[in-house]
Amino acid sequence: MLNEHAFAILRGLAVIGVGGLAGGFDVRQRRVPNALSAVGLIVGMTLAALQGWMSLGGAAVGAAMFGGPMVVFWLCGWCGAGDAKIGFALGALLGFPLAATGLLLGTVSAGAFCALIIVYSLARSAPEVWRSVRGDGLLGAWVRVRVNPVWGYGQPYALFLGVGSVAALLLTALAGWGG
Repeated sequence: MLNEHAFAILRGLAVIGVGGLAGGFDVRQRRVPNALSAVGLIVGMTLAALQGWMSLGGAAVGAAMFGGPMVVFWLCGWCGAGDAKIGFALGALLGFPLAATGLLLGTVSAGAFCALIIVYSLARSAPEVWRSVRGDGLLGAWVRVRVNPVWGYGQPYALFLGVGSVAALLLTALAGWGG
């Protein structure tokens, strides 16, 4: 059985490593390797097993809480399969109930990034849109709004899942309660 502090340090390093690598791969190559997802899941379950049966159950529930919604997102076409698979690994590393916090923070940070891209795109095309409103009405203005080309490629969702997972760990450390 691991000391609580050693477990927290190992879990933190694993979440930073897996989340950082997944985000890096997703940003640069637009994919998350299966091997990274598998290793993250194995490390999460192994660390939990070293803590005992309750922690192992918490890791399994965390993997399902984080990865399950990601599979639904993938089935709806809202993210890639690699994002869904890394969700299981991050969920196992975070455990229950921290996995729900990590997924929520990751999704919120992805939404904030989308909002920034939309605002930037609207601001960039504002003069042309204004001319269209005067000449072609609102429908003409809507047609002329140009969205940033980044939007056409999707967003690196694994990056935001990693950010949300690290933020969840930081929040627990700052709040003084364990997950």
